[in-house]
Amino acid sequence: VFHLQPASAAIRDAFLSGFVAGASFTLDIAGSADSTTVTSLKDAMASVKMSSTITGITDKLIATGSAAEPDALTMLQPFNERKTPVQVMIYNPFDAPLYIKHMTATTVWNGLTFGTVDQDVGLTVPAKGTVLSPTVTMVSPAGLGFALDTLAPFMAHYPLMLFGHAYDVPFNINSTISAVVGGADGYAGNVQYSQADTIIKVQLNGEAPQPMVAQVFSGSNSTTT
Repeated sequence: VFHLQPASAAIRDAFLSGFVAGASFTLDIAGSADSTTVTSLKDAMASVKMSSTITGITDKLIATGSAAEPDALTMLQPFNERKTPVQVMIYNPFDAPLYIKHMTATTVWNGLTFGTVDQDVGLTVPAKGTVLSPTVTMVSPAGLGFALDTLAPFMAHYPLMLFGHAYDVPFNINSTISAVVGGADGYAGNVQYSQADTIIKVQLNGEAPQPMVAQVFSGSNSTTT
C-alpha cells in the first residue's frame, strides 16, 4: 500500500501533475528497523531494498459532453471583454472522490488563444465517474484585435455557426486545477494539466442573423428582394 506523503508542496504537485499526464515514476523501497515491531525480524526488514514503478493514468480528464454558448452580439462588439458561458464534462480517474475547488484554464484553437477561465468550481466527481460542471465563464479580450485576428478566422472555419449550427470544435486546454482527492476533506494538491484536441460543442446563443430584405417602392407598388 502506497501512501503519498511528500516532503514539500512542490514535490506533491509535480507528482500529481505527472500522474494524470500518464508519466511513470520509479519507486525505491527501503526497509528500516522501524518497519516491524517483531524484534527477530528487525534486521531482516532493515536490509530490504527493492524498486517498483508507479504508472500514471492515460484517461482524459475532460470528457465528451463539454459545451460553450457564446452570445453573437457579445462576441461581435469591440469595446468590452467577451464572456462565454461554458460547462465542462469532468472525468475522475481516481479510485476515490475528486473535489475540484478552483480551475484556471486557457483555451486555444488553431494556435490562437480564445479565452481564459479563472473561477471557483466547488464540484465533487465520484470515483471513476463523470459529472458536468456548473457553468463557468470564459473571458476573451476586448478590442478589434481579437475580432480580426482570432474571431474572424474561427468564424470563417465554421461559417454556419452564425446561422445557429452547432460544431464540435477541437481546443487545446492548458489548466491548473486545485483539487482534493478523497472528497472535500481529502488530500489537496494543484494539478497542471494539458489536453490537446478537446472537443467542445460550440453554438451561438441568440437570434441568428436574417437574410437581408430590401423593399423597392415604385409609386403605390412595391417589390421585395
